[in-house]
Amino acid sequence: MENEKITVLQYLLSLRTENEWLEYKHNNTDPDMIGEYISALSNSAILEGQDKAYLIYGVDNDTKEPIGTTFNFKSAKKGNEELENYILTQLEPRINFRVFDLYVNNNKIVMFEIDTNTNIPV
Repeated sequence: MENEKITVLQYLLSLRTENEWLEYKHNNTDPDMIGEYISALSNSAILEGQDKAYLIYGVDNDTKEPIGTTFNFKSAKKGNEELENYILTQLEPRINFRVFDLYVNNNKIVMFEIDTNTNIPV
């Protein structure tokens, strides 16, 4: 599975520019902002005919080079609640997203793979 996600990441990095369904960040850990990005990217992806959107941490916003991140989504919390659960409960309608920790040249990359909802906006 990791090799498959590395291939997806390499493709996304080859685009060299963000777009409506692809956003790069370095270390933004604000829970509400992450939720807003997931919502906006999901909505924009469906408008662009994509079935998935991506939020990628650890990539320089200007050069699009993998620089790594210290963000650890899997252990992050909002208060006493796991961040993943917090975000899932805030999205309406609920959509799925998966988070992958990948390594490129020893740099940790966190890739959110976000599903879209074809019925109503998130």
